[in-house]
Amino acid sequence: MPKLDPDTQLARREHILDAAERCFAETGFHSTSMHDICRAAAVSPGALYTYFASKEQLIAGICDREKNKLGDALAAVAEASNFMGALSALAETYCVNQPQEKLRLHVEMNAEALRNPAVGEIVRSIDKFVLSSFERLLAKARDEGRINPSVDTAALAQVLTVIGDGLCWQRALNREFDPGVVMPVIMGWLATLMQPTGEHPEEEPKSGGNKMGWSGKLKIGAAVLAALLAVGTVGQSRMAFAADAAKPALEGPAVSVAAAAKTSFTESILVTGSLIAKEEVLVPPQIDGYRVTELLVEEGDRVAEGQVLARLDSNTLEAQLAQLEAQVTRADAAIAQARSNITQAEATQKQAEAAFVRAQGLVQSGTTSRAVFEEREAASRTAAAAVTSSQDGLRVSEADKTQILAQIRESKLRLSYTEIKAPRAGLVSKRNAKLGAVASAAGDPMFRIIAKGEVELDAEVPEIYMPKLTQGMPGRIDVTGLAERGGTIRLISPEVDRTTRLGRVRIFIGEDKDLRVGTFARGIIDIARSDGLGVPATAVLNQGDVQTVQVVQEGRVQTRRVRTGLASNGKAEIVEGLREGELVVLRSGTLLRDGDAVRAVSTDKTAVNEAK
Repeated sequence: MPKLDPDTQLARREHILDAAERCFAETGFHSTSMHDICRAAAVSPGALYTYFASKEQLIAGICDREKNKLGDALAAVAEASNFMGALSALAETYCVNQPQEKLRLHVEMNAEALRNPAVGEIVRSIDKFVLSSFERLLAKARDEGRINPSVDTAALAQVLTVIGDGLCWQRALNREFDPGVVMPVIMGWLATLMQPTGEHPEEEPKSGGNKMGWSGKLKIGAAVLAALLAVGTVGQSRMAFAADAAKPALEGPAVSVAAAAKTSFTESILVTGSLIAKEEVLVPPQIDGYRVTELLVEEGDRVAEGQVLARLDSNTLEAQLAQLEAQVTRADAAIAQARSNITQAEATQKQAEAAFVRAQGLVQSGTTSRAVFEEREAASRTAAAAVTSSQDGLRVSEADKTQILAQIRESKLRLSYTEIKAPRAGLVSKRNAKLGAVASAAGDPMFRIIAKGEVELDAEVPEIYMPKLTQGMPGRIDVTGLAERGGTIRLISPEVDRTTRLGRVRIFIGEDKDLRVGTFARGIIDIARSDGLGVPATAVLNQGDVQTVQVVQEGRVQTRRVRTGLASNGKAEIVEGLREGELVVLRSGTLLRDGDAVRAVSTDKTAVNEAK
């Protein structure tokens, strides 16, 4: 796998953090899984775990990023020529103009900090950073004479952080709250309190007058601020309380509830990878050293088995074949000549044998000499040897012909190799051959063919899911810009990468003209199905190995331990601990306790403030 450069790694890390922010803000920390974040960021689980091993690490990454942004912003305030103007702009950015998802994330992280020690430590470290940063900012401004030298910077820094937190919480929980109304009053009070140099023209009363010290101003300012917040925010709550007071005493605040109902669940895992050929056929040249004279197909063409893809120069091989065919004629003549020689030798042999037989009778009768007899005997033997030699010559000529015929067959075979043919039917995915190039089996194949045009997804799977996969399991393939396709698991790798802790699986798709080999694709594999009792996933509170829901019965909250099963489409399966039709608080959390009086409101009827 190629190593990414630092800029690309940083960009991918930021992209993952952005996706995590959206998921945490929309569905909450507990209801968001690492696979949800993978899906939102469009990355594989392996890529996500390369940067962040847990949701707590994602929270830490988000906080570090915000900490860096705040540090830069405070540095700009410290260097600004108009200190109060820059401080006011900073307050506008963080307390007035902050997007709603950032505010929801702020509330979610603080709520999670109450029950998750790891997140609590992260949030407390950020709070300490913010407080110390404001202390340094105010101390610097005081030392430079830009604010009242008697200002208690530690106390004022804490006041600023409390104001900021309060405004963020109000904006997140009360959509009717308008921070733009109270912000000018707050900043005016701060200006009066700090008396920034050159920015507050009013003079202190002279000696003997009613001069107020820092402690007195802080107390008056706190009282003014409390009154402003009470009028601007708490007043609305009191109006709502007054309206509710006319109702029965046991009818508490409205909470959104959902009924436990029969639901079909499908547990799925997300895998990512690239499209590859199910079977790739390489087409190299079967003879070397011949020039390419014709190319008959292009990349993307579909070819049949045995179809000619290209032709090589055949002139040399055709000339060699003609020479061999001429040698066949010569061999036939040699064979005929050898047979004539045999006939002649056999006739000579008969004549010599007859003379030898006569010589035997004559030598016995004493009519002829012993020398003549021996001459006739030698002639007979020579004639017999001549016959044998002629027969051997015939066999040599026939062998020469057989050899020439074999060479002809070889030459014809080599000549047929000048036509490059498709060994299998399929789709031409790559053409390396070029006109005029000399074919060589040692280089890249001339063509690559996807057998039958069938493709599959070669995907990475986290090792924890490998035991749950079996051949034949269905899957859904998502390729950007195309409709979803179906597939089945064809092959499961028996090995897991030691570095990435990822296994590999191949999901067969089949022949599809719209799919391109090498394209990135995502696959969703259904590993389990169940029909059971379901509630919204946000209704289940996970505390270690214990899961609970908050049931509303007769207007009161009851916390009940449950056992969960599968989860899909924002629903959680309740295997044990809940009956069909029972009402559960839509967002289970820490602000409701056993026995609290509430007014249950179904989510399909009206929108109410949920118990978070």
